[in-house]
Amino acid sequence: MTATGVDLTEDRGYVLHNGFLQVVVCVPRSWDDARIEDWVNSENPAGTTHGWIVCTEDIELSDGTTPPRFDCPDDPNRIHVFLAC
Repeated sequence: MTATGVDLTEDRGYVLHNGFLQVVVCVPRSWDDARIEDWVNSENPAGTTHGWIVCTEDIELSDGTTPPRFDCPDDPNRIHVFLAC
């Protein structure tokens, strides 16, 4: 459980940041890109034709950067992932 009271032991995702063209989520490390995209697009639709897409090395954000995946500082079994629309 984090300081904010979120139970990270559940097999579910959490939106950490929701921006205009990008979103950052915390998900179980076992989730593949397709599952991450399916979950975030059903829980937090982007409202665009293609929806949210996991950022990979070939996808740049609006500021020209390609964000990596980060280990979750609260749970070693989870990662933080950037998605763009």
